[in-house]
Amino acid sequence: MAWGNAVGVASWVDKLANDDPSLTSVTVFRGRAFGPDEAAAVANALKTNTHLLELYASGHAMDAQTAGTFADALATNATLRSLCVGDDAFGDDGVRALAPGIAASASLRSIDLENKGVGDDGARALGDAIRHSGRGATLESVNLSRNPNLGEAGIVAVCDGARLAGGLTRLSLAGATLADAACAAIGRWLAASTRVDVLDLTDATFASDAGAGLLLDGLRAVAEAADEEEDEEEEEDGETEEPGRRVLRELILDGAKLGDAGAVALAGGGSARGGGLPVRCLSLIGCGIGAEGAIALARDLGAVNALNLRDNAIGDDGAKALAARASGKLKTVDVGSNGLGPVGAAAFVGLALGSTLESLSLFGNEEIGGIGELRPVLMGAIDMLRLPSSSEEPCASSMSAAFATLDLGGCGVTLGGLRTLCDCLSETPTLFPKLETLVLGGNPGCQDDEWEDVLERLRAGRVGLDAAWRAADAGENPGGGGGGGGAAAPSGEELLRRYREQERENIPPIVDEPDSD
Repeated sequence: MAWGNAVGVASWVDKLANDDPSLTSVTVFRGRAFGPDEAAAVANALKTNTHLLELYASGHAMDAQTAGTFADALATNATLRSLCVGDDAFGDDGVRALAPGIAASASLRSIDLENKGVGDDGARALGDAIRHSGRGATLESVNLSRNPNLGEAGIVAVCDGARLAGGLTRLSLAGATLADAACAAIGRWLAASTRVDVLDLTDATFASDAGAGLLLDGLRAVAEAADEEEDEEEEEDGETEEPGRRVLRELILDGAKLGDAGAVALAGGGSARGGGLPVRCLSLIGCGIGAEGAIALARDLGAVNALNLRDNAIGDDGAKALAARASGKLKTVDVGSNGLGPVGAAAFVGLALGSTLESLSLFGNEEIGGIGELRPVLMGAIDMLRLPSSSEEPCASSMSAAFATLDLGGCGVTLGGLRTLCDCLSETPTLFPKLETLVLGGNPGCQDDEWEDVLERLRAGRVGLDAAWRAADAGENPGGGGGGGGAAAPSGEELLRRYREQERENIPPIVDEPDSD
């Protein structure tokens, strides 16, 4: 339910106080009435309510006294799981007043303090509350993003509290300034946790190049210890078992200006340690990473199955290194807008032919052009597919059976390049047999008079393939409104602009996969 003036405060609080089972989630929009009196009424109703699970009232001023009433409510309520209150003036006083309730809660799992003016004192109170929670509830998610006053001491306090309490699986520190001591504290929490789903450090600033490496050193140490233990057991009984490695499910560093030095540090110094990067989904959008950083990451991909490097500058050398060293675990790759040419594109398409890769985005690499380097890769695969079934050569169709999405939008591909790609696909159904989506929008070849004939052949040969090439395919109508002929078709430059806007808004999510155990 969204609470606004039209709903009526009394009726809404009555539902809460009467423990209406239909009321499980409430969002109080900004601009709605939620002052001290309304907040106190809600807090009092929460003391006896057994059905509300989520309360989101961000952007509303709340003083320490009112925060204290919510602390009292949390101490008695046994069902509320998620809470967000206060505005950017909530500050340390508000967190300190709320902290006893967090510690005493029997049900709270998520606390959202994004942009709440939290500094080190408030974070210390939160860390202490996490550490001393006493009724069986353990916070699973803490959001401290966009709090400019939050420094090293506060981050260390929260991470140490989470490490000692156990149970925290998601920590968001977007926009934080991370001193090495803070990075080391995060690393200790990760190493002590049996499971962490998300560490979000979007737009974080690292005090030194070494900081990114400190995040994962603890997990690497755990992996190395597991390897040593496995080796000892193998020597004793001659049997080998897969060690129970701990991995961070998703690490988000988008916008953090790591540069090559930071990427090398993240990759453990550029040499494989403890089985590689202990991260399953790694997002590094716009981190200023070049070929050197990509090459270091390639040597240490480890557990990574989804890699997003969009808006960096890895070039063909970085692309070749990543494609050459990718493990069989890698399923999703986004290297859009990275200065790749046809050589780098060919390396990744070759990877798709010989691995379990499911999705590849090359969007915005305008130097790919005529796909000259792709032609021998595709023709070689086709020749392999035509080999007799008794041949000892590997079967490309089985190796590329998982590949479902290829994004070549805005890659400067000419009509000749599009024809080569589309004709290979239409004439050889066993080439990427599970391909479902092919994005080609924003390429100059799509504006050629012959393009629609090429597209028609592709659609005839691949009936189930969704080929997106116009802005209209993304929900826009370049032909204008109703009536006669409509507006002229947009230029290739305009199409590319539209596709860039769309791609920025719809960057494919990195999807985790469940543990095999």
